[in-house]
Amino acid sequence: MALRTVGSVLVVFLWSVTVVLGQTGWSVTYTKKSFCTLNGSTVELSCSYTYPSVHTITTTFWFTKNDAAGPVSLSDDPDYKGRVTYRKDKENGHTLTITDLRESDSAEYKFRFKDQTGGWRYTGTPGVSVSVTGLQVKVTGRHQDKTLTCITTCTLTDNPTYIWYKNGHKVKEDTSSLYSDYFSDADSYSCAVKGREDLRTPAVYLQVKITTLLFSRWVTLNCGTCTLTDNPTYIWYRNGYKVKEDTSSLYSDYISDADSYSCAVKGHENLHSPAVCVRGQNCWSVTYPHQGVCALKGSSVDISSTYDSGYDTITSSLWFSPKHNASWSDKLIPEDLATDPGYAGRVEYAGEKESGRSTLRITDLREEDSAEYKFIFNTETSGWGYSFPGTTLTVTGLQVRIKDPTNIIEGKDLCLFCESICFLQDNLSYIWYKNRQRLIGHETKYLYLKPVSSEDTGRYSCAVANHEDLHSPEESLTVTYGQRNTSVSVSPSGEIVEGSSVTLTCSSYANPPVDKYTWYKKNVTSPKASGQSYSITNISSEDSGEYYCEAQNEVGAKISKLVPVNVLYKPKTTSISVSPSGEIVEGSSVTLTCISDANPPVDKYTWYKKNVTSPKASGQSYCITNIISEDRGEYYCEVENKYGRLNSSSVFVDVHSVFPWVPVVVVVVGAVLTAGALLVTIYCYMKRRSTGGSDATADTQSVHPDPNSETYTALNMKTRSSEYDTLVNVRGLPSDTAPQIDTELSDYEK
Repeated sequence: MALRTVGSVLVVFLWSVTVVLGQTGWSVTYTKKSFCTLNGSTVELSCSYTYPSVHTITTTFWFTKNDAAGPVSLSDDPDYKGRVTYRKDKENGHTLTITDLRESDSAEYKFRFKDQTGGWRYTGTPGVSVSVTGLQVKVTGRHQDKTLTCITTCTLTDNPTYIWYKNGHKVKEDTSSLYSDYFSDADSYSCAVKGREDLRTPAVYLQVKITTLLFSRWVTLNCGTCTLTDNPTYIWYRNGYKVKEDTSSLYSDYISDADSYSCAVKGHENLHSPAVCVRGQNCWSVTYPHQGVCALKGSSVDISSTYDSGYDTITSSLWFSPKHNASWSDKLIPEDLATDPGYAGRVEYAGEKESGRSTLRITDLREEDSAEYKFIFNTETSGWGYSFPGTTLTVTGLQVRIKDPTNIIEGKDLCLFCESICFLQDNLSYIWYKNRQRLIGHETKYLYLKPVSSEDTGRYSCAVANHEDLHSPEESLTVTYGQRNTSVSVSPSGEIVEGSSVTLTCSSYANPPVDKYTWYKKNVTSPKASGQSYSITNISSEDSGEYYCEAQNEVGAKISKLVPVNVLYKPKTTSISVSPSGEIVEGSSVTLTCISDANPPVDKYTWYKKNVTSPKASGQSYCITNIISEDRGEYYCEVENKYGRLNSSSVFVDVHSVFPWVPVVVVVVGAVLTAGALLVTIYCYMKRRSTGGSDATADTQSVHPDPNSETYTALNMKTRSSEYDTLVNVRGLPSDTAPQIDTELSDYEK
């Protein structure tokens, strides 16, 4: 039966149930991990994201599919054309809105962002699981004792309230999706979710309407429904036998009082109408309380039915499975399941024939026991037909289901399901195993790991209590995580001298392993290199600084701590500064300071004056106090550390006198005095020549001049010169030959 849901807009707002996917600087946080909503509704998916501050994010989008080039933005997906909008709510926040939802929109939605280079990109995995469902009314039970269920293919979020309508009138509002009442054949029912009453299911009813003439056995039956689409084909059953298949919903026939009729739509035979009696209330019928039963492999199951033979006496009854008709002697005559070798020792019948109930019990269930099982009875005249639908048994094993088990990211919440191929009853107790060791405290079909960590990596299996020997196959759980213990090592580990080579190696523990390494220098925007190792050959002082690496895998990226690289080198660019910087005046003080770039710093300074061999001083500064002209000259310093030495360029120290004219005066005065003395000497000499005679006369001239003479002044040699006695004694002349000098004082001296 085709059921159709027509609606407009249902908006599901997802509030703060935060799931952090990721650590190490790159992450996506979704407000909700999964939800279920209705066909025709609108949904909003929100997230926030983080990334290292060294990047600039320029591209953000949501996607469900990939092509050869990678993820395809929903805004470019033709299946979502005109139904998708993006909105940035806040800084690093993003919302996806999808309108007019369709069941084909059921998918996992992921958010992705990229930086300006396109080389850095991150996807929040896993994403948000969206299930889109329609509403249907399911009818179970027999005759007037039926139960209606407003069903969906997934569990709607936010615990919805269901509204039931009978013949178009609202009759019930409850959080339960079930509705029970005393039903008449003329009633129609539909349901909706509160708040979206416009998305109500079509009215559903399926009944046999009887039209007959008084005192006549000719009747016309109508398989009454709402107007179905696609021109369905109707199937008619009489006393359990298929008697007609036609596109007409009408069926006419001669009937007996014991006959019962029911109808179904082809393709939905399990949704047949209850059997109705044409005459009176006592007619043949077989009813199964369960259309399907799920049972665990190795366990036991009871399949029951109720039956009515009217006023006829039942002569025999049995259970059978059409699946095994190939082994029947006559394929048109079902054979008792108890005689089937495949069920030997595993089948028994229970129930009370007087009450019209029969139960088939099958023990030690096997997967090949999955089949449809039917009950039939025979009377003295006829029997219940075998074509009427029975109860379908599904035998299942257990299996652990992990959504995308190879892409579980550490730090997320994870749920493992102990799953079966059919729905087991709710009150079962489960047992969980990890690496074949029982996990204590987990007794439901769900194993929650909140949050999952790398220590949860292992092999998981589950079982149902009291059937521990029937545990599921093991399922491997692989937890992926971002970088841990990201660090940088330096080789060689000792001192780094300029001109040598250095290798930096980035180490990081991650699963999956790091697939991209990038090297950075602090305060330098652009990367220095890529690869796990970064080698610097012929290293120079300009390479000194702090370095770090960024390690990245598909989960995210992480930055290491800073590692210093200290390049050692001999002195370079050595210079001298002079203080004060102006004119240097004789008698003042001057300080020379030596400046040099070296690592380690200069530990020895020596001062020299050009053309002077011995050092003038030591220490970074050389101070000359009370400077004199002799200090004038060129000076330089020699600097030294453990790696070498270097001389600076020389500087000239020029010393100026306080009275610059004094030397000139001294020279002039000296020159004048010398010239005067020379003139006096010449004059005396000339005078002497003009007043004397020959040499003999001169020798006899008295040495005692006239005291009144203005030309000569008598000299007492002993008193005028201390050399006198010395000269006499040194000469050693004999007394009779020595010149005689009159020592008598002159009148002038007296």
